[in-house]
Amino acid sequence: MQKIVSFSAKTWRETSPQLRAATGASILFLGVLAFTSLPSGCATTKSGLAQEQRIYQAATNVVADARQVVPYLPAPVSSAAETFLAIVSGLLTLWNAHQQIAIRKLKNGNGTSTAGLSPPAAQPAPTQPTS
Repeated sequence: MQKIVSFSAKTWRETSPQLRAATGASILFLGVLAFTSLPSGCATTKSGLAQEQRIYQAATNVVADARQVVPYLPAPVSSAAETFLAIVSGLLTLWNAHQQIAIRKLKNGNGTSTAGLSPPAAQPAPTQPTS
C-alpha cells in the first residue's frame, strides 16, 4: 500500500500545473454538480421523475457538446477533460438506470401517486340494518 501511495504522490508532483489545475477544476465541477442535483435525486412521483429526466437530458446534451470541443484543447488538458467526461457519462448512466427503476416501480403501483400523496384509506363497508 505504501508503494502505491508514494507512486501516486510522485506522479502527482511530476504532472504539469495545467493538468493539476484541470483535475482540480474537474473535481470541483463534479462536487458542484452532485450538490445541485442531490435534491432531485430520489424522486418517486410522476412529476419528480419528469423533472429528473429533463435534468438528465440537459446534462447529456452538455456532455455531448463538450466532447466536440475536447479535441481542440491542448494535450494535457484534453486528456483530463476526456477522463472527466467519461466519468460524468458513467455517472449519468447510473442515474438513468435509477430513473428507469423508479419509473418501473411507479407504473407497477409501488411508488407514490401523481400528487405525491398516498391513496385514501378504504372505508369500512356499511352495515346492513337487521329487522
